[in-house]
Formats: sequence, structure tokens, C-alpha cells
Amino acid sequence: MRKAGYRGGRRRLKLSVRIFIFLIMVLTASIVVEIKLRPVIQLFAGRQAQAAAVRVIDEAVMEVLAAEPVTYQDLVVLREDGEGRVLAIETKTIEMNLLRTKLTRAIDKRLLLRQEQEASIPLGTLFGGNFLSGRGPELTFKLIPVGYVKTELRQQFLSAGINQTVHQILLHITVDVAVVSPGYSTSSVAEVDFPLAETVIVGAVPGLFAEMQSGLK
Repeated sequence: MRKAGYRGGRRRLKLSVRIFIFLIMVLTASIVVEIKLRPVIQLFAGRQAQAAAVRVIDEAVMEVLAAEPVTYQDLVVLREDGEGRVLAIETKTIEMNLLRTKLTRAIDKRLLLRQEQEASIPLGTLFGGNFLSGRGPELTFKLIPVGYVKTELRQQFLSAGINQTVHQILLHITVDVAVVSPGYSTSSVAEVDFPLAETVIVGAVPGLFAEMQSGLK
């Protein structure tokens, strides 16, 4: 009887050891997979957050401009000589500031309305390879805008051909976005240059550019 009980005890001990080893192996494999996939997940989630923020920015800006169209002449004054050559370019300070403030508020409002969005990716896509791509259960992320919308008016000159230059007024928009999911969190920054108005200047670009708008670069 003692030998039978002893043998039974050894079997239970061996089984316990095997279960323990199996659990250690599963835990180790999970850690390895976690270490391998975390950078991929964070990269994907960051890109999804950027894309979602850009969509919201585009919708907000287009909504404002559709309701109140803005022309180049609304923002800029071209000083010409008697022969029609541009001597100086002056930006309209008050109009620039009002438009920038209106657009910033519209973007803020739309981001608050969509304060939490979701994005998902199949696990097979994370492992890579054509066979696994798009397969398996999906990992869901929550995309949450954080911080304030930062806007800045900028200008640029682009060559448009022989003796022609395009002058653009741009709104540079920056939005911080947090990405949160079970066990994962990261942050990303979405930046957009949205053209507000432009014109083609024929002839040489004037040497005098009057920066009447402090935020215009």
C-alpha cells in the first residue's frame, strides 16, 4: 500500500512539474511574441491615429470654407506699378487672424464630437506575410485626441513655369493623438498643410514681402 501511494505521489509530482514547465513555456512564448509585436502594433496604431485626425481636420476646414469661401484677395494685397508688375505682397493681418481662429475652433469642435474612435487590425497582418495578412481575430484600438490643436499660417512660393510663380497661403495644423488599447498605449502627431488661397504671379517675385501677419512665415 505504501509503495502504491508513493508511486501515486511521484506521478502527481511529475504531472505537476510538466504542467509547470508547460506554463513557463507558454509564458515565455507570450513574452517573446509581445516583444516582437509591440513595435509593429504601435507603428500601425500611430498611423491609424494620424489618418483619423487628418480626416477630421479636412472635414472641419472644408465645412468652414464651404460656408464662407475665401479668395486670395481676401487675404493678400498685391502692390503693382503702372505696368502691372508686382512690386510688393502684403498680407491682411485682421482677416488672417479671424480665419485662423475660426478654423482652429472648427477643428477643435469636430475633434471633441469624435473624441473617441476605433481602429482594428487582424492579428495575421501583424505577423506579416501574404498568407496571414488580413486573417485571424482583430485587435481593436481606441483613438483619443489629446492636447490642443495648434495652427500656424504659412506661405510658400512655387515655380509654375517660365517667369511664373505660385504664391500659396497655407494653414499648418498640428494635432496630438493618443492611442489606447488593452495592454498598449502610444501617442502620435498628425500634421497637415491645408492650402487656403493661391495666385499665380507673372514676372519676378518681388523682393519686398510685407509680413503683416505675425504667424505667417
